[in-house]
Amino acid sequence: MSITRYLGQPLPITVRFPKNPLSTYGKKYSDITDVSMNLKINLETDSDDEYLEKKLSTGGVSIDEVSHIFTMDINQDDYSNLVAGQAYMLTLNINVSGYSEYLEMYIKDRSVVITSDTNRE
Repeated sequence: MSITRYLGQPLPITVRFPKNPLSTYGKKYSDITDVSMNLKINLETDSDDEYLEKKLSTGGVSIDEVSHIFTMDINQDDYSNLVAGQAYMLTLNINVSGYSEYLEMYIKDRSVVITSDTNRE
């Protein structure tokens, strides 16, 4: 089931895990140095900041460690590179101490659809 957002809708996008997704790597939340959440059209070729990128280090991502929820905060200005009618793929990458690259977390349904809101002017 994909996530749908109206163009300009300031609602966050969340990803929930049943347990700490870093436990597979022997890491804890306290080992996180940064988190990047991105919307992409092509996972292989798009740069992270081409459409929308938010990071923990810049205040655009938050983590609920108890519930294992990662939240990408979105405001109206964040839609400037997004197009109504387009489906984007959500990525969640976590940088932890001891790893030089971000670890990409598996998201079961990563589709985010941007639609035009016909109920508002």
